[in-house]
Amino acid sequence: MSISSSFRFLCCSTLLIICHLSIQAQEEDNGLLFKDHTYLSNIRTVTLHPIDNPFNYPILTLNAQSKLTIDTLVLGFDDLSEDISSYVYTVQLCNKNWEPAQLPTGHYIDGYENENIDTYEPASSTITPYIHYQLKIPNENFSLKTSGNYLLKVYEDEEQKRLAFTKRFLVVQPLYKIEGKLVPTNNYNKRNTHHEIDFLINHENQTIKNATSTISATILQNYRWDTAIENIAPNLLKEEKTIFDFNDKIVFDALREYRQLDNRSFDNRSMEVQKVERFADGILVQQKPEEKRKFTAYNNRGVDINGTFFIQNLDAAADEDSEEFKLRQVNTLDQPYNFLDPIHLTRSDYSINQFKLNYPQEIENADVYIFGGFTNYDLNDEFKMTYNADKSRYEGTCLLKQGYYEYFYAVVDRKDETIDLQPMEPNLFETENEYLILIYHTPFGAQNDYLIGTKRISSGLNKN
Repeated sequence: MSISSSFRFLCCSTLLIICHLSIQAQEEDNGLLFKDHTYLSNIRTVTLHPIDNPFNYPILTLNAQSKLTIDTLVLGFDDLSEDISSYVYTVQLCNKNWEPAQLPTGHYIDGYENENIDTYEPASSTITPYIHYQLKIPNENFSLKTSGNYLLKVYEDEEQKRLAFTKRFLVVQPLYKIEGKLVPTNNYNKRNTHHEIDFLINHENQTIKNATSTISATILQNYRWDTAIENIAPNLLKEEKTIFDFNDKIVFDALREYRQLDNRSFDNRSMEVQKVERFADGILVQQKPEEKRKFTAYNNRGVDINGTFFIQNLDAAADEDSEEFKLRQVNTLDQPYNFLDPIHLTRSDYSINQFKLNYPQEIENADVYIFGGFTNYDLNDEFKMTYNADKSRYEGTCLLKQGYYEYFYAVVDRKDETIDLQPMEPNLFETENEYLILIYHTPFGAQNDYLIGTKRISSGLNKN
């Protein structure tokens, strides 16, 4: 088989998997999933984040008058089509467990319940055609007035309303100061492999009535809901503090630093990339074969976005006198750049990426997945690898937009779909992770769980 034929085979195989997933999703259109999920095969690279930071979790802030502050979230996604489509969006208020809140939309939406996404731009100078769509929340037609958990729902075609994708985000009305820190666990067997979090609510000159039954907390590690520790009630009330201080309860696997794929340049490949091949109908990126991690000493690589991803194009031509051009010549992540620039959003191309993981034999009764923020931490067939016995390795291909990606290799039990990172990514206490503490208040008789405080803490340097 020729190289060009091999590329077409890989491309067709990848797209067949994606289309199969889309067909399944469309058949289950009425079975809405209350999580980050893409339902249509033509929708790629969905992002939702604060307008000033592509790495932070999407959170909006309400002031004391229940009005949104100057915070803005930016939604972006690509439709792998040359034709412009009509997309509409709405939101659903949820309780702290991501179940629909029993409140009329008028109680939390300020504006129209369904709105069109009118900002879009076709790709330019790319092999793969697509239309990039963008939306800002809030906007002149749409805002929110209640704190809590929200699910953004985007539909294709206002009449038929085919569900395209869903994204979670939060609205907080900060009422109290939250303090948190990483502490050594009392469980000796976990000292070198786990992180324990203690935290408290500082409510000076204020009283929280029935705090042990109306206040609860949720903790996210690296913004992952699949491993969140939820519905934690405080265990100690002391003067003007509500305290969450447990032994061996709020404990997370320390994980390892994420693997990385720097896919921002096809002209100057990164150290993770073995080969880049351009064809008339697409680009093939072959990564270097990787190994199972060992229990080795911690290595601070200096680059860490905790499993997220971002889109950036280091190849696009620009005015050589512009600051943007100068910054793109520095192939590092510690340089600022305008991530909303069309150079990145509409001139970044797509590529078929080959992942390779050396392993002596196929794992019995389990599958291996590529697993990270760009997969929605979901068990999606597009990111499931196959074992190549001739080369003693797992192999997988997926379609990615030019950018920077972090991921793990996850081993998944075929019977109960239990996700286990330890076979490929054994824990180390020194690993830097980001923890997000969410404090909810549920007054007696309320039909909603109000998000009244958030706090981010980092485990690596134990800094707030």
